[in-house]
Amino acid sequence: MKTRRSHRPHIMWLLLVLAAGGCQYLKAPIGLVPVALPPEAVDHVGVWAFKTWLKTVKTSRNAEDQRLVAAVAQPIIDAARSTQYARVAEQFRWEVCLVEDDMANAYAFPGGKVAVNTGLLKFTKRSKDWLAVALAHEVVHALARHAGERMNAELKQGLALALTGEGLSKQGLSPAATAGVMAAIGVSWEGSVMIPFSRAHESAADVDGLLLMARAGYDPRAAVAFWTEMKKRATGSRVPAFLSAHPSEEQRISDLERRTPDALKLFYAATGAKG
Repeated sequence: MKTRRSHRPHIMWLLLVLAAGGCQYLKAPIGLVPVALPPEAVDHVGVWAFKTWLKTVKTSRNAEDQRLVAAVAQPIIDAARSTQYARVAEQFRWEVCLVEDDMANAYAFPGGKVAVNTGLLKFTKRSKDWLAVALAHEVVHALARHAGERMNAELKQGLALALTGEGLSKQGLSPAATAGVMAAIGVSWEGSVMIPFSRAHESAADVDGLLLMARAGYDPRAAVAFWTEMKKRATGSRVPAFLSAHPSEEQRISDLERRTPDALKLFYAATGAKG
């Protein structure tokens, strides 16, 4: 996706403003400026971004589909409370919404806000196990605060540019600043370029998501089937794995296959099923 201008200066300026307390600081000619955001600040940005983003999309009014998404998401969120992410899972005020969009995708905002596209329901044919693959993956992104790590990386890389940012308008964030924040979180906004999660983040979300969905009582074998089908439907030019921010489809599937036996043990324990 192309963009008309760089939003990085505005991303940095916003983060500098929000990180007024609790940050690590760096000496600069103008004084002390923050170089790392505390998790709470990132969560605050995420909640604001979610509310702002919802104003730009059309939420689904299909009550049956809404109930399906909520029913799949809740056990995943509950299961997270018995994992290494327990403290964060308890802190978040979780919210899941369904958005009218044909793209098979889901998004997790910092702070425990999750959005699911109607296109994902079509792709998964409303299979709870398949939906759980995508939802658990996104929930892990939120729990592990991957967006915060990405924002901090952007903050450090663009600190000099941040100091020349336009700041805040009288009405709040300028459109460019808003677009920049959304790009940093990983959501498309008015032509901004989404900043992808790193390979490490994606791999962690795959594996931890696999184990989390199994704890929640969803069959982890669905993950390999899900990504295999996603691979078949992938379009556009392919790039070597070492040039991509995401693991290759082959690597992703291989990693999931390797960890499926571990996930199955959790699945059997959660459901009482036998292998």
